[in-house]
Amino acid sequence: MKKLFTLVAFVLSAMSMNAESYNGTLHIQVPTMSIDVNQVSNLEAYEEDGGTYELKLTDFNFQGLKVGTIDVKGVKADTNSIFTRLSYKGTTEIQPTSDGAGMLKGQTVQLDLTGKFDKETGIFAANIAIIAGEGEEALNISVNFTNAQIPNSDFEDFHTFKPTANDAVKQTEPAYWHGFGSSMTKEGSFMDFSGMLKAYNQIEISEDVRDDEDAPTEKCVKISSVNVAGISISNGTLTTGRLQAGSVTATSTANCAFLDLTNTDKDELGNPFYTTLTTIPDAVNLWVKFKRGGAASDYEIKKGFIGTGKYSTTASVKAVITDGTYYQDPEAEEYSSVIGIAKDATIDTNNGEWQNLTIPFDYSKAKEDAKPKAILVNITTNAYPGIGSKNASSPDELYVDDLSLVYNAGLKSVKFKGVEQEIVKVKDQTLVTINNAGEYSVEDFEVESDGAGAYVSYAVEHVYDPDFEEYGDELHINIVSADLQKENNYVVTINGGTLTGINHTKANLPNGIKAIYNLAGQQVSSMTSGNVYIVKTTDGKTKKVIKK
Repeated sequence: MKKLFTLVAFVLSAMSMNAESYNGTLHIQVPTMSIDVNQVSNLEAYEEDGGTYELKLTDFNFQGLKVGTIDVKGVKADTNSIFTRLSYKGTTEIQPTSDGAGMLKGQTVQLDLTGKFDKETGIFAANIAIIAGEGEEALNISVNFTNAQIPNSDFEDFHTFKPTANDAVKQTEPAYWHGFGSSMTKEGSFMDFSGMLKAYNQIEISEDVRDDEDAPTEKCVKISSVNVAGISISNGTLTTGRLQAGSVTATSTANCAFLDLTNTDKDELGNPFYTTLTTIPDAVNLWVKFKRGGAASDYEIKKGFIGTGKYSTTASVKAVITDGTYYQDPEAEEYSSVIGIAKDATIDTNNGEWQNLTIPFDYSKAKEDAKPKAILVNITTNAYPGIGSKNASSPDELYVDDLSLVYNAGLKSVKFKGVEQEIVKVKDQTLVTINNAGEYSVEDFEVESDGAGAYVSYAVEHVYDPDFEEYGDELHINIVSADLQKENNYVVTINGGTLTGINHTKANLPNGIKAIYNLAGQQVSSMTSGNVYIVKTTDGKTKKVIKK
């Protein structure tokens, strides 16, 4: 049996020597126990003889409960040019955990599993429903796996530590996220605030959460500004990267948050000071509550630095997707590593109430053929450095909860022979009709999704209409989101047309690519390493590509 891929985010058990590692998060729900948690876990898949798969969730546990190891064989696979779709519905026996424990070990449970695997990027998504027992006594466990989100972005997992053994003040931070206490580098001159800032706990756990029955939450993270020794104001900052305080001048770019995939340093939990990401999300969604500290006279407004001072009292959220090479915020130069940016520097108090924000990504700076490898998220109490409440007893406070990356899979536009068609919404249906089509082929269609990284495929089908007792043509469109979690299907009705050409199907290609041809001029659905291809994009450009 050959190992095909391994998804790993946190080492919970011994793994194979040649396993490949990916970040992944389990969303676990047990309604009867009021459990709704996210955690990093280990998921493995093996290809079996006959084209089926074995899936293994080793040492499955949540909230201190050891369930056991889920090992299911004979998972069906349906492979196309982009995905391997996995499905299984039946029973399986729960195996013990690596230490022999497990509250369900030895029990046979009902299991319903569906999954998708992107062969090109290694993105994996799975939904697993587990039913143990029968009737009213049955235990229902719902498990969703994805490796297209930032770990612990619901801010439910916190840890407490001392930056160094000699530090008097303990720091509290959410796992996989960093403040000044855990991530401060030793870089910078001796004339900086790196030592002083470790004496302040600017990141804290909070139970001041919103009241939401549909999305219950127990904890959130509170980020606070601080007046350092009455000398300078330090914005409260939470980052997925690493913080550096290299200057006493607040506006210096030596004071920044950065990611560097070559950095081997680890935080107190053994996690790196960066977050990997290989998908293309469309937006960042999160909940925030902002409390501006002090009175108006206590607030530091530096109009000379920011011009009018219009946004000097607002908080900020910024997410930057990169190709994995070094990047810092604020930027010290124009970095070619940037692929996409989502930023909102205008977060106001909203009368002290929780507010939900959706911040779209802008991919206009992305280099041609750039591929995402990492994401840096910075959340700060002020959009500008060194600005905030001067009242030491009344700092600026920013509460943050339930951050997620949004992936769209909707239909944005349909063009036929270069003309954009009207998309009509009728209740839950999306309708597109083309009249007087004439002679046409599938190449006359251009379909675009609202998902920047969505996978789009479409085919013309000859279908029978029983109402009119005749055959007619339809364009069937399939769109799958970049995280493989959403899938939508649309139908375009074609009237008065005659289908020509041999190929009636457009290859299932990432959004933005129209067609791929080999050097013999034949259209293909995918590329093989070491070969040269001609790629046509939806913007009308043609380029030669060598598949690595």
